[in-house]
Amino acid sequence: MPSDFVELIFRYFTFLACGLNLINLWTVKDKVTSKAKLFLASFSALFLIWGLLQIVGGYKTFFFIILPPNKNPLVILFWLIYFVSLWAETIWIIWGGGAEELLNNGLVYGKEKLKTPQNLKLFFAIVSIAFPVLVTLGFLSGFFSSTVSEFSDLLF
Repeated sequence: MPSDFVELIFRYFTFLACGLNLINLWTVKDKVTSKAKLFLASFSALFLIWGLLQIVGGYKTFFFIILPPNKNPLVILFWLIYFVSLWAETIWIIWGGGAEELLNNGLVYGKEKLKTPQNLKLFFAIVSIAFPVLVTLGFLSGFFSSTVSEFSDLLF
């Protein structure tokens, strides 16, 4: 019985995350500006796309994104969509006044050091460069492939 529940969570996690993010967006709808709402809605859109790609590809779990991309073109499509979204958000935060927008709307949580526009811009700049590099290295080094082979019974 618990394994059926775990399988359901793995199968529909992205849709659950999308729904929870939309509920969060609804709870702050009167407190934030339209640009901040769009930023929050982009996460829901990513979770929805992730879930739809999972269904279209016939994958049993949301972990399909670490499968070898040469055999799974939807993995490449997911990461391409994700990276373009990340870079667009970074451009908005660095040059479009997004850092100030997020800070003024109270959407930045964490350490006090992150709560300045300059530090938030620096954080997004580093993440937008480092994360794609780390994902690419994960595929090229075989780290994701070895993880998939070790946990294939559990994940797929």
